[in-house]
Amino acid sequence: MTDNYLFKTVACLLTAVMITGCAMPNAGNADEEVLTATEETESADTSDVSEGSETVEEYDPSSGNLTLSDQGKSLAQRMCGKYSYHYGAGESGEDEYLIMDVVNFGDNLYAFCGYSMGEDDTLSSYSFWASEFVPYDAAEMQSTDGDSVQVKELRFSVMSNRGKYWDSGQDGTITLTDDGLLFENFEDEDFLCSVEYGGRLFLKDERVEDVFPYLKDDNGAGADELQGLWVAHEGDYPVYIEFRGDNFYVYQKSPDSEVVYAAGGYDFSNGIISSSLATLGCGGMPSEYSASYEVSGGELVLTADDYAEPYVLSGEMRFSKIKPEDIPLITADEVVTGDDPSVVFGEFSDGFYGIWIAAEKDEEKAVEKAMDLHDMDYDSYMTYSPEWENLNSKPFYCVTAGKYASEAEANAALDAVKSAYPDAYVKFTGARKFVSVAYINYGDVKFDVSPDKVVIKDVQVSETNVWYPGCEDIGIGYTMTLVIDRDTVFDDTCDTGYFANYENGDRPIDWFIRNYELSQNDPETYIAEGPALSGVFEAGINGDHIDRFFGSYWWD
Repeated sequence: MTDNYLFKTVACLLTAVMITGCAMPNAGNADEEVLTATEETESADTSDVSEGSETVEEYDPSSGNLTLSDQGKSLAQRMCGKYSYHYGAGESGEDEYLIMDVVNFGDNLYAFCGYSMGEDDTLSSYSFWASEFVPYDAAEMQSTDGDSVQVKELRFSVMSNRGKYWDSGQDGTITLTDDGLLFENFEDEDFLCSVEYGGRLFLKDERVEDVFPYLKDDNGAGADELQGLWVAHEGDYPVYIEFRGDNFYVYQKSPDSEVVYAAGGYDFSNGIISSSLATLGCGGMPSEYSASYEVSGGELVLTADDYAEPYVLSGEMRFSKIKPEDIPLITADEVVTGDDPSVVFGEFSDGFYGIWIAAEKDEEKAVEKAMDLHDMDYDSYMTYSPEWENLNSKPFYCVTAGKYASEAEANAALDAVKSAYPDAYVKFTGARKFVSVAYINYGDVKFDVSPDKVVIKDVQVSETNVWYPGCEDIGIGYTMTLVIDRDTVFDDTCDTGYFANYENGDRPIDWFIRNYELSQNDPETYIAEGPALSGVFEAGINGDHIDRFFGSYWWD
Protein backbone atom coordinates (compact mmCIF):
# COMPACT_ATOMS: atom_id res chain seq x y z
CA MET A 1 0.00 0.00 0.00
CA THR A 2 1.24 3.53 -0.73
CA ASP A 3 2.16 6.06 1.96
CA ASN A 4 -0.75 8.18 0.75
CA TYR A 5 -3.08 5.24 1.12
CA LEU A 6 -1.80 4.59 4.64
CA PHE A 7 -2.36 8.24 5.55
CA LYS A 8 -5.89 8.18 4.19
CA THR A 9 -6.68 4.92 5.94
CA VAL A 10 -5.63 6.35 9.28
CA ALA A 11 -7.42 9.65 8.60
CA CYS A 12 -10.65 7.85 7.71
CA LEU A 13 -10.53 5.78 10.87
CA LEU A 14 -9.75 8.75 13.07
CA THR A 15 -12.78 10.49 11.55
CA ALA A 16 -14.92 7.43 12.20
CA VAL A 17 -13.73 7.20 15.79
CA MET A 18 -14.27 10.92 16.29
CA ILE A 19 -17.90 10.62 15.27
CA THR A 20 -18.65 7.47 17.19
CA GLY A 21 -17.68 8.98 20.54
CA CYS A 22 -15.82 5.79 21.47
CA ALA A 23 -14.95 5.19 25.10
CA MET A 24 -12.17 7.36 26.46
CA PRO A 25 -9.33 5.74 28.39
CA ASN A 26 -9.23 6.53 32.10
CA ALA A 27 -12.17 8.93 31.83
CA GLY A 28 -13.95 9.02 35.16
CA ASN A 29 -14.25 6.63 38.08
CA ALA A 30 -17.05 4.36 39.16
CA ASP A 31 -17.57 6.27 42.39
CA GLU A 32 -18.41 9.40 40.35
CA GLU A 33 -21.39 7.65 38.73
CA VAL A 34 -24.88 8.02 40.14
CA LEU A 35 -28.15 6.17 39.95
CA THR A 36 -30.75 8.79 40.72
CA ALA A 37 -31.26 12.44 39.97
CA THR A 38 -31.16 13.27 43.68
CA GLU A 39 -27.84 11.52 44.31
CA GLU A 40 -26.16 13.06 41.27
CA THR A 41 -27.49 16.56 41.98
CA GLU A 42 -26.08 16.43 45.51
CA SER A 43 -22.66 15.22 44.37
CA ALA A 44 -22.24 17.28 41.21
CA ASP A 45 -20.15 20.43 41.22
CA THR A 46 -22.38 23.04 39.60
CA SER A 47 -20.21 26.06 40.32
CA ASP A 48 -19.12 26.24 36.67
CA VAL A 49 -22.54 25.48 35.23
CA SER A 50 -24.44 28.40 33.75
CA GLU A 51 -28.16 28.83 34.08
CA GLY A 52 -29.96 26.70 31.55
CA SER A 53 -32.84 27.18 29.15
CA GLU A 54 -35.63 29.44 30.32
CA THR A 55 -38.35 26.82 30.28
CA VAL A 56 -36.41 24.30 32.35
CA GLU A 57 -35.28 26.71 35.07
CA GLU A 58 -38.84 28.01 35.51
CA TYR A 59 -40.18 24.54 36.34
CA ASP A 60 -41.63 24.85 39.84
CA PRO A 61 -40.55 21.87 41.99
CA SER A 62 -42.43 22.98 45.09
CA SER A 63 -45.87 22.84 43.51
CA GLY A 64 -45.24 20.21 40.86
CA ASN A 65 -46.93 22.51 38.37
CA LEU A 66 -45.60 24.22 35.29
CA THR A 67 -45.01 27.94 35.48
CA LEU A 68 -47.05 30.28 33.33
CA SER A 69 -44.37 30.47 30.60
CA ASP A 70 -44.35 26.67 30.31
CA GLN A 71 -48.08 26.09 30.14
CA GLY A 72 -49.14 24.74 26.79
CA LYS A 73 -45.63 23.62 25.82
CA SER A 74 -45.02 19.99 24.97
CA LEU A 75 -42.50 17.88 26.85
CA ALA A 76 -40.33 17.86 23.70
CA GLN A 77 -40.26 21.68 23.73
CA ARG A 78 -39.53 21.83 27.45
CA MET A 79 -36.65 19.35 27.13
CA CYS A 80 -34.81 21.50 24.58
CA GLY A 81 -31.63 23.16 25.76
CA LYS A 82 -27.97 22.56 26.50
CA TYR A 83 -26.75 19.97 29.01
CA SER A 84 -23.51 18.48 30.26
CA TYR A 85 -22.28 15.73 32.54
CA HIS A 86 -18.93 16.19 34.31
CA TYR A 87 -17.19 12.95 33.41
CA GLY A 88 -14.09 13.46 35.54
CA ALA A 89 -10.41 13.97 34.82
CA GLY A 90 -8.81 12.33 31.82
CA GLU A 91 -5.25 11.10 31.35
CA SER A 92 -3.94 14.66 31.04
CA GLY A 93 -5.74 15.78 34.19
CA GLU A 94 -8.11 18.05 32.28
CA ASP A 95 -11.80 17.96 33.04
CA GLU A 96 -13.84 15.96 30.57
CA TYR A 97 -17.53 16.42 29.90
CA LEU A 98 -20.29 14.63 28.09
CA ILE A 99 -22.33 17.27 26.27
CA MET A 100 -25.56 17.60 24.33
CA ASP A 101 -27.65 20.33 22.74
CA VAL A 102 -31.26 19.14 22.49
CA VAL A 103 -33.52 20.50 19.73
CA ASN A 104 -36.93 19.58 18.37
CA PHE A 105 -39.01 19.98 15.25
CA GLY A 106 -42.74 19.38 15.52
CA ASP A 107 -42.22 17.52 18.84
CA ASN A 108 -39.66 15.21 17.21
CA LEU A 109 -36.69 15.33 19.60
CA TYR A 110 -33.02 15.28 18.57
CA ALA A 111 -29.64 16.03 20.11
CA PHE A 112 -26.12 16.93 19.12
CA CYS A 113 -23.95 14.81 21.44
CA GLY A 114 -20.24 14.57 22.11
CA TYR A 115 -17.21 14.61 24.37
CA SER A 116 -15.51 17.84 25.45
CA MET A 117 -12.37 18.88 27.33
CA GLY A 118 -14.03 22.05 28.63
CA GLU A 119 -11.51 24.68 27.56
CA ASP A 120 -11.87 28.48 27.91
CA ASP A 121 -15.26 28.37 29.62
CA THR A 122 -16.76 26.65 26.59
CA LEU A 123 -17.65 23.03 25.99
CA SER A 124 -16.76 22.26 22.38
CA SER A 125 -16.76 18.65 21.21
CA TYR A 126 -13.73 16.77 19.99
CA SER A 127 -15.91 13.73 19.24
CA PHE A 128 -19.53 14.05 18.18
CA TRP A 129 -22.61 12.49 16.60
CA ALA A 130 -26.38 13.02 16.46
CA SER A 131 -29.09 11.19 18.40
CA GLU A 132 -32.78 10.81 17.67
CA PHE A 133 -35.01 10.24 20.70
CA VAL A 134 -38.04 8.51 19.17
CA PRO A 135 -40.99 8.01 21.58
CA TYR A 136 -42.97 4.81 21.91
CA ASP A 137 -46.05 6.81 22.90
CA ALA A 138 -46.57 10.08 21.02
CA ALA A 139 -48.78 11.36 23.84
CA GLU A 140 -45.85 11.27 26.30
CA MET A 141 -43.70 13.45 24.05
CA GLN A 142 -46.57 15.84 23.34
CA SER A 143 -47.76 16.07 26.94
CA THR A 144 -48.02 19.60 28.31
CA ASP A 145 -47.74 18.52 31.95
CA GLY A 146 -45.84 15.18 31.92
CA ASP A 147 -42.12 15.02 32.60
CA SER A 148 -41.04 11.56 31.39
CA VAL A 149 -40.95 9.69 28.07
CA GLN A 150 -39.82 6.22 27.00
CA VAL A 151 -37.77 6.41 23.81
CA LYS A 152 -35.64 4.51 21.36
CA GLU A 153 -32.32 6.30 20.88
CA LEU A 154 -30.89 6.08 17.36
CA ARG A 155 -27.46 7.45 16.46
CA PHE A 156 -25.94 8.61 13.22
CA SER A 157 -23.51 11.06 11.71
CA VAL A 158 -23.74 12.36 8.18
CA MET A 159 -19.95 12.04 8.16
CA SER A 160 -20.11 8.24 8.39
CA ASN A 161 -22.18 5.34 7.07
CA ARG A 162 -23.68 7.71 4.51
CA GLY A 163 -25.81 9.04 7.35
CA LYS A 164 -27.64 5.79 8.06
CA TYR A 165 -28.27 4.64 11.62
CA TRP A 166 -25.25 2.96 13.15
CA ASP A 167 -27.32 0.11 14.59
CA SER A 168 -30.81 -0.84 15.72
CA GLY A 169 -30.75 1.59 18.64
CA GLN A 170 -31.42 1.22 22.35
CA ASP A 171 -34.37 1.84 24.65
CA GLY A 172 -34.53 3.94 27.79
CA THR A 173 -36.36 6.68 29.64
CA ILE A 174 -35.73 10.45 29.73
CA THR A 175 -37.10 12.52 32.61
CA LEU A 176 -37.14 16.31 32.80
CA THR A 177 -36.03 17.43 36.28
CA ASP A 178 -35.46 20.79 37.92
CA ASP A 179 -31.73 20.55 37.13
CA GLY A 180 -31.64 18.91 33.72
CA LEU A 181 -32.37 15.64 31.95
CA LEU A 182 -32.17 12.27 33.68
CA PHE A 183 -31.39 9.30 31.41
CA GLU A 184 -32.17 5.84 32.79
CA ASN A 185 -31.93 2.22 31.63
CA PHE A 186 -30.09 2.83 28.35
CA GLU A 187 -28.27 -0.46 28.43
CA ASP A 188 -25.72 -0.22 25.66
CA GLU A 189 -22.89 2.10 26.59
CA ASP A 190 -21.32 4.67 28.85
CA PHE A 191 -22.69 7.96 27.54
CA LEU A 192 -26.36 8.39 28.43
CA CYS A 193 -26.04 5.98 31.33
CA SER A 194 -23.18 4.60 33.34
CA VAL A 195 -22.45 0.94 32.81
CA GLU A 196 -22.34 0.32 36.57
CA TYR A 197 -25.43 2.19 37.72
CA GLY A 198 -27.80 2.63 34.81
CA GLY A 199 -28.67 6.31 35.27
CA ARG A 200 -27.10 9.69 34.59
CA LEU A 201 -28.30 13.26 35.07
CA PHE A 202 -27.15 15.82 32.50
CA LEU A 203 -27.22 19.29 34.05
CA LYS A 204 -28.25 22.50 32.31
CA ASP A 205 -25.14 24.14 30.93
CA GLU A 206 -25.08 27.09 28.53
CA ARG A 207 -21.37 26.54 27.86
CA VAL A 208 -22.19 23.67 25.48
CA GLU A 209 -21.55 24.46 21.82
CA ASP A 210 -24.51 25.16 19.56
CA VAL A 211 -25.90 22.46 17.33
CA PHE A 212 -26.82 25.25 14.87
CA PRO A 213 -24.06 27.87 15.28
CA TYR A 214 -25.15 29.98 12.28
CA LEU A 215 -28.52 31.02 13.67
CA LYS A 216 -28.82 34.79 14.07
CA ASP A 217 -29.06 36.10 17.60
CA ASP A 218 -31.19 39.14 16.91
CA ASN A 219 -33.91 37.09 15.16
CA GLY A 220 -35.02 40.17 13.22
CA ALA A 221 -38.04 40.51 11.00
CA GLY A 222 -36.73 38.67 7.95
CA ALA A 223 -38.86 38.58 4.81
CA ASP A 224 -42.51 39.02 5.84
CA GLU A 225 -43.89 36.93 2.97
CA LEU A 226 -41.71 33.94 3.92
CA GLN A 227 -42.54 33.73 7.63
CA GLY A 228 -44.01 30.50 8.97
CA LEU A 229 -44.02 26.78 8.17
CA TRP A 230 -44.08 25.31 4.65
CA VAL A 231 -44.13 21.78 3.23
CA ALA A 232 -43.20 20.30 -0.14
CA HIS A 233 -44.62 16.88 -1.01
CA GLU A 234 -42.19 16.14 -3.81
CA GLY A 235 -40.31 12.85 -3.53
CA ASP A 236 -40.94 9.94 -1.18
CA TYR A 237 -41.11 11.99 2.02
CA PRO A 238 -42.18 15.58 2.64
CA VAL A 239 -39.65 18.35 3.16
CA TYR A 240 -40.51 20.99 5.76
CA ILE A 241 -39.00 24.46 5.99
CA GLU A 242 -39.59 27.24 8.47
CA PHE A 243 -38.74 30.94 8.32
CA ARG A 244 -38.67 32.29 11.86
CA GLY A 245 -37.60 35.92 11.86
CA ASP A 246 -34.33 35.95 9.96
CA ASN A 247 -33.57 32.30 10.67
CA PHE A 248 -34.17 29.41 8.28
CA TYR A 249 -34.88 25.76 9.22
CA VAL A 250 -34.91 22.70 6.93
CA TYR A 251 -36.31 19.32 7.97
CA GLN A 252 -37.04 15.93 6.46
CA LYS A 253 -37.70 12.69 8.35
CA SER A 254 -38.27 9.29 6.78
CA PRO A 255 -38.93 6.20 8.90
CA ASP A 256 -36.05 4.25 7.33
CA SER A 257 -33.30 6.84 7.55
CA GLU A 258 -31.73 9.48 9.72
CA VAL A 259 -33.26 12.91 10.00
CA VAL A 260 -32.11 15.79 7.82
CA TYR A 261 -32.29 18.83 10.09
CA ALA A 262 -30.41 22.01 9.21
CA ALA A 263 -30.69 25.61 10.37
CA GLY A 264 -29.01 28.98 10.09
CA GLY A 265 -29.65 32.65 9.57
CA TYR A 266 -30.60 33.95 6.12
CA ASP A 267 -30.47 37.15 4.09
CA PHE A 268 -32.83 38.17 1.31
CA SER A 269 -32.71 40.64 -1.54
CA ASN A 270 -34.44 41.00 -4.92
CA GLY A 271 -36.15 37.62 -4.70
CA ILE A 272 -33.00 35.74 -3.63
CA ILE A 273 -32.36 34.14 -0.23
CA SER A 274 -28.91 33.05 0.92
CA SER A 275 -28.10 31.15 4.08
CA SER A 276 -25.27 29.48 5.95
CA LEU A 277 -26.71 26.30 7.39
CA ALA A 278 -25.38 23.72 9.85
CA THR A 279 -26.79 20.19 9.63
CA LEU A 280 -27.41 18.00 12.66
CA GLY A 281 -24.66 15.38 12.77
CA CYS A 282 -22.10 17.50 10.89
CA GLY A 283 -20.50 19.21 13.86
CA GLY A 284 -21.10 22.78 12.67
CA MET A 285 -19.62 22.47 9.18
CA PRO A 286 -21.43 25.09 7.05
CA SER A 287 -23.46 24.53 3.90
CA GLU A 288 -24.01 27.60 1.76
CA TYR A 289 -27.55 27.61 0.36
CA SER A 290 -28.84 30.13 -2.18
CA ALA A 291 -32.09 30.10 -4.09
CA SER A 292 -34.51 32.39 -5.85
CA TYR A 293 -37.97 32.51 -4.29
CA GLU A 294 -41.45 33.51 -5.36
CA VAL A 295 -44.51 33.68 -3.13
CA SER A 296 -48.02 33.62 -4.51
CA GLY A 297 -50.91 33.18 -2.13
CA GLY A 298 -50.23 30.13 0.00
CA GLU A 299 -47.53 28.75 -2.31
CA LEU A 300 -43.78 29.30 -2.15
CA VAL A 301 -41.42 28.29 -4.96
CA LEU A 302 -37.69 27.89 -4.18
CA THR A 303 -35.27 27.32 -7.06
CA ALA A 304 -31.70 26.29 -6.24
CA ASP A 305 -29.08 24.48 -8.30
CA ASP A 306 -29.17 20.69 -8.54
CA TYR A 307 -26.29 20.29 -6.10
CA ALA A 308 -27.69 22.45 -3.30
CA GLU A 309 -26.93 21.62 0.31
CA PRO A 310 -28.78 20.32 2.18
CA TYR A 311 -29.53 18.07 -0.79
CA VAL A 312 -33.24 17.84 0.06
CA LEU A 313 -33.57 21.41 -1.31
CA SER A 314 -32.11 20.75 -4.78
CA GLY A 315 -33.78 22.09 -7.90
CA GLU A 316 -37.20 23.73 -8.02
CA MET A 317 -39.54 22.94 -5.13
CA ARG A 318 -43.10 24.07 -4.44
CA PHE A 319 -44.15 24.57 -0.83
CA SER A 320 -47.56 25.06 0.75
CA LYS A 321 -48.25 26.92 4.01
CA ILE A 322 -49.07 24.69 7.00
CA LYS A 323 -49.65 24.90 10.75
CA PRO A 324 -47.34 23.43 13.45
CA GLU A 325 -49.82 20.65 14.21
CA ASP A 326 -49.46 19.44 10.61
CA ILE A 327 -45.92 18.17 11.28
CA PRO A 328 -46.14 14.41 12.02
CA LEU A 329 -44.54 12.94 15.14
CA ILE A 330 -42.57 9.78 14.27
CA THR A 331 -42.88 6.97 16.85
CA ALA A 332 -40.62 4.01 17.57
CA ASP A 333 -42.95 1.50 15.90
CA GLU A 334 -42.57 3.43 12.62
CA VAL A 335 -38.78 3.65 12.39
CA VAL A 336 -36.92 1.06 10.33
CA THR A 337 -33.43 0.15 11.52
CA GLY A 338 -30.95 -2.57 10.82
CA ASP A 339 -27.44 -3.70 11.68
CA ASP A 340 -26.88 -6.40 9.05
CA PRO A 341 -23.11 -6.52 8.43
CA SER A 342 -23.73 -7.36 4.77
CA VAL A 343 -24.77 -3.73 4.25
CA VAL A 344 -21.09 -2.94 3.92
CA PHE A 345 -21.22 -4.51 0.46
CA GLY A 346 -23.90 -2.06 -0.60
CA GLU A 347 -25.62 -1.99 -3.96
CA PHE A 348 -24.37 -4.21 -6.82
CA SER A 349 -22.50 -6.66 -4.56
CA ASP A 350 -23.11 -9.27 -7.31
CA GLY A 351 -21.34 -7.01 -9.77
CA PHE A 352 -22.18 -4.16 -12.12
CA TYR A 353 -21.43 -2.89 -15.61
CA GLY A 354 -19.29 0.22 -15.55
CA ILE A 355 -18.23 2.70 -18.21
CA TRP A 356 -14.53 2.71 -17.38
CA ILE A 357 -12.47 5.80 -18.09
CA ALA A 358 -9.28 5.31 -16.05
CA ALA A 359 -7.23 2.88 -13.94
CA GLU A 360 -4.51 4.39 -11.77
CA LYS A 361 -1.93 2.96 -9.40
CA ASP A 362 -1.97 6.29 -7.55
CA GLU A 363 -5.16 6.70 -5.55
CA GLU A 364 -5.01 10.50 -5.55
CA LYS A 365 -4.87 10.62 -9.34
CA ALA A 366 -7.89 8.33 -9.55
CA VAL A 367 -9.86 10.49 -7.11
CA GLU A 368 -9.00 13.61 -9.12
CA LYS A 369 -10.32 11.97 -12.30
CA ALA A 370 -13.45 10.84 -10.49
CA MET A 371 -14.03 14.40 -9.27
CA ASP A 372 -13.48 15.80 -12.77
CA LEU A 373 -16.01 13.30 -14.09
CA HIS A 374 -18.50 14.33 -11.43
CA ASP A 375 -17.97 18.02 -12.24
CA MET A 376 -19.03 17.20 -15.81
CA ASP A 377 -22.38 15.96 -14.40
CA TYR A 378 -21.65 12.24 -14.82
CA ASP A 379 -22.26 9.73 -12.05
CA SER A 380 -18.76 9.06 -10.81
CA TYR A 381 -17.28 6.23 -8.74
CA MET A 382 -13.86 4.88 -7.89
CA THR A 383 -13.42 1.20 -7.07
CA TYR A 384 -10.43 -0.94 -6.05
CA SER A 385 -9.73 -3.62 -8.66
CA PRO A 386 -8.63 -6.56 -6.42
CA GLU A 387 -12.04 -6.53 -4.74
CA TRP A 388 -13.84 -7.67 -7.91
CA GLU A 389 -13.70 -11.01 -9.72
CA ASN A 390 -13.29 -9.69 -13.28
CA LEU A 391 -11.03 -6.72 -12.58
CA ASN A 392 -7.25 -6.72 -12.33
CA SER A 393 -5.98 -8.65 -9.31
CA LYS A 394 -3.13 -6.15 -9.00
CA PRO A 395 -4.02 -2.97 -7.07
CA PHE A 396 -5.53 -0.39 -9.42
CA TYR A 397 -7.97 2.40 -8.54
CA CYS A 398 -10.55 2.34 -11.32
CA VAL A 399 -12.89 5.18 -12.27
CA THR A 400 -16.28 4.55 -13.85
CA ALA A 401 -19.02 6.81 -15.16
CA GLY A 402 -22.02 5.19 -13.54
CA LYS A 403 -22.95 1.71 -12.35
CA TYR A 404 -25.46 -0.27 -14.40
CA ALA A 405 -27.37 -3.47 -13.74
CA SER A 406 -27.26 -4.57 -17.41
CA GLU A 407 -24.84 -4.32 -20.30
CA ALA A 408 -27.58 -2.78 -22.46
CA GLU A 409 -28.04 0.12 -20.01
CA ALA A 410 -24.30 0.78 -19.91
CA ASN A 411 -23.97 0.68 -23.71
CA ALA A 412 -26.89 3.10 -24.06
CA ALA A 413 -24.95 5.66 -22.00
CA LEU A 414 -21.55 4.93 -23.52
CA ASP A 415 -21.69 7.36 -26.50
CA ALA A 416 -22.36 10.34 -24.23
CA VAL A 417 -19.34 9.47 -22.08
CA LYS A 418 -17.16 8.91 -25.16
CA SER A 419 -17.74 12.52 -26.21
CA ALA A 420 -15.58 13.52 -23.24
CA TYR A 421 -13.54 10.32 -22.84
CA PRO A 422 -12.99 8.69 -26.29
CA ASP A 423 -11.33 5.59 -24.82
CA ALA A 424 -14.19 4.79 -22.43
CA TYR A 425 -15.49 1.22 -22.58
CA VAL A 426 -18.05 -1.06 -20.88
CA LYS A 427 -16.97 -3.94 -18.65
CA PHE A 428 -18.62 -6.17 -16.04
CA THR A 429 -16.90 -6.30 -12.63
CA GLY A 430 -17.97 -9.76 -11.61
CA ALA A 431 -19.03 -10.36 -8.00
CA ARG A 432 -17.39 -8.49 -5.16
CA LYS A 433 -14.88 -10.80 -3.46
CA PHE A 434 -14.26 -8.72 -0.37
CA VAL A 435 -14.50 -5.15 0.93
CA SER A 436 -11.42 -3.18 1.95
CA VAL A 437 -12.00 -1.75 5.41
CA ALA A 438 -10.06 -0.41 8.34
CA TYR A 439 -10.95 -0.72 11.99
CA ILE A 440 -9.41 0.94 15.02
CA ASN A 441 -8.80 -0.31 18.53
CA TYR A 442 -7.79 2.14 21.24
CA GLY A 443 -7.48 -0.78 23.63
CA ASP A 444 -11.15 -0.94 24.62
CA VAL A 445 -12.40 -3.46 22.04
CA LYS A 446 -13.64 -6.73 23.49
CA PHE A 447 -12.38 -10.07 22.17
CA ASP A 448 -13.80 -13.59 22.46
CA VAL A 449 -10.85 -15.91 21.95
CA SER A 450 -10.87 -19.66 21.29
CA PRO A 451 -8.27 -21.93 19.59
CA ASP A 452 -10.03 -21.72 16.21
CA LYS A 453 -11.72 -18.32 16.25
CA VAL A 454 -11.30 -14.77 17.47
CA VAL A 455 -14.39 -12.55 17.64
CA ILE A 456 -13.79 -8.79 17.71
CA LYS A 457 -16.92 -7.27 19.24
CA ASP A 458 -18.69 -4.05 18.21
CA VAL A 459 -15.75 -2.37 16.53
CA GLN A 460 -16.02 0.74 14.38
CA VAL A 461 -15.24 -0.11 10.73
CA SER A 462 -14.67 2.29 7.85
CA GLU A 463 -14.79 1.26 4.23
CA THR A 464 -11.76 2.44 2.24
CA ASN A 465 -10.70 2.52 -1.42
CA VAL A 466 -13.99 4.02 -2.61
CA TRP A 467 -15.01 7.42 -3.92
CA TYR A 468 -18.39 8.81 -4.84
CA PRO A 469 -19.81 12.35 -4.53
CA GLY A 470 -20.07 13.26 -0.86
CA CYS A 471 -17.65 10.69 0.59
CA GLU A 472 -14.43 12.64 0.01
CA ASP A 473 -11.82 11.60 2.56
CA ILE A 474 -14.50 10.61 5.04
CA GLY A 475 -14.99 6.87 4.71
CA ILE A 476 -18.15 4.89 5.32
CA GLY A 477 -18.55 3.86 8.94
CA TYR A 478 -20.21 0.83 10.51
CA THR A 479 -20.26 -0.76 13.91
CA MET A 480 -19.63 -4.46 13.35
CA THR A 481 -18.55 -7.69 14.99
CA LEU A 482 -15.70 -9.24 13.02
CA VAL A 483 -14.44 -12.83 12.96
CA ILE A 484 -10.92 -14.18 12.44
CA ASP A 485 -10.43 -17.92 11.94
CA ARG A 486 -8.02 -20.41 10.37
CA ASP A 487 -9.03 -19.22 6.88
CA THR A 488 -7.90 -15.65 7.55
CA VAL A 489 -4.54 -14.84 5.95
CA PHE A 490 -2.01 -12.04 5.71
CA ASP A 491 -2.25 -10.62 2.20
CA ASP A 492 0.82 -10.86 -0.02
CA THR A 493 1.13 -7.06 0.17
CA CYS A 494 1.05 -7.03 4.00
CA ASP A 495 4.18 -5.97 5.89
CA THR A 496 4.01 -8.24 8.94
CA GLY A 497 6.90 -6.31 10.48
CA TYR A 498 4.29 -3.82 11.73
CA PHE A 499 2.46 -6.56 13.64
CA ALA A 500 4.19 -6.47 17.04
CA ASN A 501 5.32 -9.85 18.39
CA TYR A 502 4.84 -11.48 14.97
CA GLU A 503 6.67 -14.79 14.48
CA ASN A 504 7.63 -16.23 11.12
CA GLY A 505 4.88 -18.44 9.73
CA ASP A 506 2.11 -16.96 11.87
CA ARG A 507 -1.42 -16.93 10.56
CA PRO A 508 -3.48 -13.96 11.80
CA ILE A 509 -5.28 -16.15 14.33
CA ASP A 510 -1.95 -17.38 15.76
CA TRP A 511 -0.77 -13.80 16.10
CA PHE A 512 -4.02 -12.65 17.76
CA ILE A 513 -4.14 -15.52 20.23
CA ARG A 514 -0.48 -15.08 21.23
CA ASN A 515 -0.90 -11.36 21.84
CA TYR A 516 -4.19 -11.76 23.66
CA GLU A 517 -2.61 -14.28 26.03
CA LEU A 518 0.41 -12.01 26.55
CA SER A 519 -1.88 -9.06 27.33
CA GLN A 520 -3.58 -11.15 30.01
CA ASN A 521 -0.60 -13.01 31.48
CA ASP A 522 2.56 -11.03 30.68
CA PRO A 523 1.70 -7.34 30.09
CA GLU A 524 5.33 -6.18 30.11
CA THR A 525 6.25 -8.45 27.20
CA TYR A 526 3.01 -7.56 25.44
CA ILE A 527 3.69 -3.82 25.41
CA ALA A 528 7.46 -4.06 24.83
CA GLU A 529 6.91 -3.40 21.11
CA GLY A 530 3.71 -1.43 21.67
CA PRO A 531 0.28 -2.88 22.51
CA ALA A 532 -0.02 -5.11 19.47
CA LEU A 533 -3.82 -5.41 19.41
CA SER A 534 -4.26 -1.62 19.45
CA GLY A 535 -3.98 0.55 16.38
CA VAL A 536 -5.50 0.86 12.92
CA PHE A 537 -5.95 -2.42 11.07
CA GLU A 538 -6.61 -2.63 7.35
CA ALA A 539 -8.41 -5.77 6.23
CA GLY A 540 -10.54 -7.32 3.53
CA ILE A 541 -13.86 -8.61 4.87
CA ASN A 542 -16.68 -10.73 3.49
CA GLY A 543 -19.79 -10.25 5.59
CA ASP A 544 -18.44 -10.38 9.15
CA HIS A 545 -15.44 -12.57 8.24
CA ILE A 546 -11.97 -11.07 7.89
CA ASP A 547 -10.55 -12.76 4.80
CA ARG A 548 -7.16 -11.05 4.81
CA PHE A 549 -5.06 -8.42 6.56
CA PHE A 550 -3.28 -5.69 4.60
CA GLY A 551 -1.62 -3.82 7.42
CA SER A 552 -1.36 -2.61 11.02
CA TYR A 553 -0.67 1.07 11.72
CA TRP A 554 -0.54 3.57 14.54
CA TRP A 555 -2.79 6.63 14.41
CA ASP A 556 -0.28 9.26 15.51
